[in-house]
Amino acid sequence: MTAITRPDPYCLGPASLVVVAGLGVSGQAACLLARSRGARVLAVDEGADARAQSRAASLRSRGVEVLIGWTPEQGLPAADIAVLSPGIPPQGRLGQALAASARELVGELEFGLRHLPCPILAITGTNGKTTSTELAEHCLKGIGLKAIACGNIGFAASELALAEEPPDFAVAEVSSFQLDTLHKTRFAAGVILNVTPDHWDRYPSPADYSRSKLRLAALSQRCAASLQVARLPEAAELAFDLVFDKDGEPSCPFRRLGDVLILDPAGISVDLRDQPLRGGHNAENLLAVLALGHMAGLETAALFRAAGSFKLARHRQEEVLNKNGIVYINDSKSTNPDAMAQAILRFGREEGRGLILIAGGRDKMMDFSIVSPLLPPYVKSILTYGESASLLTRLWSDLVPCMSCESFDAAVEAAMVAARDGDAVLLSPGCASLDCFSSYAQRGDRFTEIVQRSQPHAL
Repeated sequence: MTAITRPDPYCLGPASLVVVAGLGVSGQAACLLARSRGARVLAVDEGADARAQSRAASLRSRGVEVLIGWTPEQGLPAADIAVLSPGIPPQGRLGQALAASARELVGELEFGLRHLPCPILAITGTNGKTTSTELAEHCLKGIGLKAIACGNIGFAASELALAEEPPDFAVAEVSSFQLDTLHKTRFAAGVILNVTPDHWDRYPSPADYSRSKLRLAALSQRCAASLQVARLPEAAELAFDLVFDKDGEPSCPFRRLGDVLILDPAGISVDLRDQPLRGGHNAENLLAVLALGHMAGLETAALFRAAGSFKLARHRQEEVLNKNGIVYINDSKSTNPDAMAQAILRFGREEGRGLILIAGGRDKMMDFSIVSPLLPPYVKSILTYGESASLLTRLWSDLVPCMSCESFDAAVEAAMVAARDGDAVLLSPGCASLDCFSSYAQRGDRFTEIVQRSQPHAL
């Protein structure tokens, strides 16, 4: 691989003021990183609950000034650098106040990565980026390298920058929100998995969301993308170093052909039947990781062998119970229509099960039309819950039996009653969890608790 061109770390000292927005894990790490570089640091958060007060006390003990319960009337001091935590939207009132008062506004990811001395590999996409990032970290470790995941999962970038011994590679999962606040970071290699409807509540149009994801190409020395991404109108001016395809397009140098992955630049083909990963979406994840490793100058065949011992994390098409011919699947990580469609295809088309689908949660103003054609062939009935229950029930009730339930628990219990031998009860909500739960993980844990506690059986 060619030499990595990277911007210098921020030049900070006692005369520098860094203002950090947000007191979560990323914000706290950014505060400590700035302090370790000698800067004055002010942490600001609009919250003032017990958790914020505890975090404020901890930061003050480390020499950080803290302002909690911030309101626009209080204003903000002029800062050399303002750092936005991932959960602070740039267009929100705190984000806008920082943009007006600071010389430079950056996201926590950029602030942390600028201080990392190792090569950084980046992964983005609407779906699969967490699995792909975990898989990339696993494969790099499997070939003897020290690799650490950071960004949207794993360590905060600033936390990783504080480590005494840097890794050989950092693997960054990068969300669209984080891409929006990256400007000078340069990744050694990047990969864009897919771009499908999501976060329409935060972007003015689908094209704006696509352009946010595609910014990774400009921030990477080499960038790979799926064929679906390469064909986006917004990608017309981009030249990707590699294009991969899970459906076997011959023009793609990295592609899937049945149970075999063809890796033309590496001159090899490998058998997917040797892998624990199942489903076309996971073939895409594996292709992306191999493409990323190839661009980073690593041995592709060795990475593939290392992938053989990888295990999916929880809440991603996770089988939590198989009893009396009925399988219960926790796919709580499914927070958009494409993720729901992938789960339906895997368990309905590929495994031949009748599906009892549990869907719903916070409505992000997404288009579920891509799911509708999959319902009559594979889905027997749908139980909806949460903010989007009425919307989804109206959308799909002419296609399959749908019932809007008063709670998440009621939806799970109704699905268990409806299931018969050979079916799958599939929690693949297609929506965010934050209307009823603190996270997708809490939602998945609740599903698992209900089905395991009830010891369900086919009637």
